[in-house]
Amino acid sequence: TPSAHVSSDYGMNEKACSEALRKALRSSSVEMVLSRLRDVHVDLVVQCPEGERMRGYLEVPPGDRIVLCCNLLRNDKSLESTLLHESIHAYDHQEGLDLTNPLELACSEIRSHSVADCEGYPWPLKGICCERMAFRSAKLNFGTDVAWRCVRASMEACFIAENGQQGLDRAVGRDCGKTDS
Repeated sequence: TPSAHVSSDYGMNEKACSEALRKALRSSSVEMVLSRLRDVHVDLVVQCPEGERMRGYLEVPPGDRIVLCCNLLRNDKSLESTLLHESIHAYDHQEGLDLTNPLELACSEIRSHSVADCEGYPWPLKGICCERMAFRSAKLNFGTDVAWRCVRASMEACFIAENGQQGLDRAVGRDCGKTDS
């Protein structure tokens, strides 16, 4: 599932992107989540296809991999945040969430934004950030009406209010928001 849109005018070159990935892989947050994943590969794509607007995405079968688009990542922080976001999706997928199910994708988007893109915001701003960003991501897959209903229905069960290590522990240490749909 995709991470936030960015303009391609601000992309990183291959050398900067590779160095940023090396740093991100040493970050405690990314390291913790990736250590819980089985058979997921992280690939840097130096130049994603023309028209691609996503900084990164999780690609599942035939091989599970996280794709990071260097030309759409602005700096070290955006690469680390995107890698963490997509790693949460990979974890959710590994734990049985069906990311083709609108409710389960909405839950995974809320969880991913909670620990990556909206990390550090105080309550209630973190909740607003997660809801808006999860809606924007889910809308790309399921359209406005379905995305809005599913994000609203999933917020309470899937939102991770805690920041830092406590939030990460919650993100990769529970049933990851499985729904009964």
